[in-house]
Amino acid sequence: MSATASQIEYCARALRAPRIGDAFRRLGDQARDAGWSHEEYLAAVLSREVSEREASGAALRIKAARFPGHKTLEDFNFDHQPSADRNLIAHLGTSTFVTEAKNVVLLGPPGTGKTHLAVALGVQAAKHGHRVLFDTATGWVARLQDAHSRGKLAAELTRLRRYSVLICDEVGYIPFDQDAANRFFQLIASRYEHASLIMTSNLSFGLWGEVFGDPTVASAMIDRIVHHADVISLKGTSYRLRSHQPTPGRHSRNTHSGPVFNRHYWPCFGSALTTLAEPPRSGSDPSFNNIHRVRKRLGVHPTRSVQPELLHGRNSAGDGRFGHLGQRDISLRYRLCEPERQLVQRVAAGPWERIHQ
Repeated sequence: MSATASQIEYCARALRAPRIGDAFRRLGDQARDAGWSHEEYLAAVLSREVSEREASGAALRIKAARFPGHKTLEDFNFDHQPSADRNLIAHLGTSTFVTEAKNVVLLGPPGTGKTHLAVALGVQAAKHGHRVLFDTATGWVARLQDAHSRGKLAAELTRLRRYSVLICDEVGYIPFDQDAANRFFQLIASRYEHASLIMTSNLSFGLWGEVFGDPTVASAMIDRIVHHADVISLKGTSYRLRSHQPTPGRHSRNTHSGPVFNRHYWPCFGSALTTLAEPPRSGSDPSFNNIHRVRKRLGVHPTRSVQPELLHGRNSAGDGRFGHLGQRDISLRYRLCEPERQLVQRVAAGPWERIHQ
C-alpha cells in the first residue's frame, strides 16, 4: 500500500467516512481511464460518501419510526382508488409539507388506503432526513396519559415536537373520554405551526365531536389541524376485501339473493361492520355467545363503544329474520360509512343463517 493510500484511509477514519476508504481506489481507476479532472474525482468520492450516509440514515430513521409495515407510494394501487389525487400525493411525497410545518389528513372508509398513504408519506419524509414517529390515536393518548401521571406531560410534548412528523392513525375508531380528549388536544396544539401531523380517520370532521365527547374541543382541534393542511378524501370499497366478494346463492342454504351471514361470507363484512355490542358475559345464554363469535370472526375490537345508529334486531318472537343470533332481545350497534350502510341494510332485509362453531 502506498503512502498516499494509507494517508487517505487514515483521513477517512478520522472523518468517520468509511465509504471514502472503500471507494477511493475504484473511483481513482475510473477517473484515470475517463480522464477526470481532480475536481471531478473529488466530487465523485464525496458524493459516494454522502449518498451512502443518507441511505444508512434513512434506514435508521425508518426503523425508529415504528411503522406497522413498510409501505411506499409506488406500491399504492391508484386503480382501486381513482378518487386519490395522484399529483397531490406525488407532491406530498417530496416532503415539502414537512419543511412548511403543514399537515396531511386522510379521510375515508376502512380499507381505502389511508394507513398505506400515511406510512408511505412517513417513509418519504424519513428518506428526506426528517424524524418520524407513528402510532394510533389511542396509542398517542396512552403515551400522554402515562406522561401526565408521572408529572412529565410538558416534557413529553416538548420531546415530541423534536419529531418533524407525527403520524396519528385511526382517529375515530374508539371514542375518547374527557381526559383523553384533552390530552389529544394538547398534542395537536403543541405542534400547531411548528411541526407536521399526518392523520387518518374513518369519520368526516362533522362527526369528530362524538369521538372526543365535546364539540367545542373537536372544533378547536379541527381548526388547528386544517389551517395548514392538505385534506384527502378517499372513497370506495375496501381494498383488503377485493378478492372476497360473495357470489349470490353460493354456500347458502336459503334462497335469499343478498349477502348472508354464514362462515363463507365473514370477510365481506370486515369493513362494513365496524363495531358490535358488548363482549359476552360468562355464564350468559347462547345468544351472547353467538354475538361473541360474530365479533371474533369479523375481527372487531371487543371494547369499542358506539352510538346506536342503525339496525336493532328483535328476536323475542323468533321470526327468522336477524334474530337467529339468539332468543334474547338484542341490539347490534354500528357506526357505518355511507357505502357500507347500504350493504348492511341489504343484510338486515334478508334471513340470516344460524352461526355455528
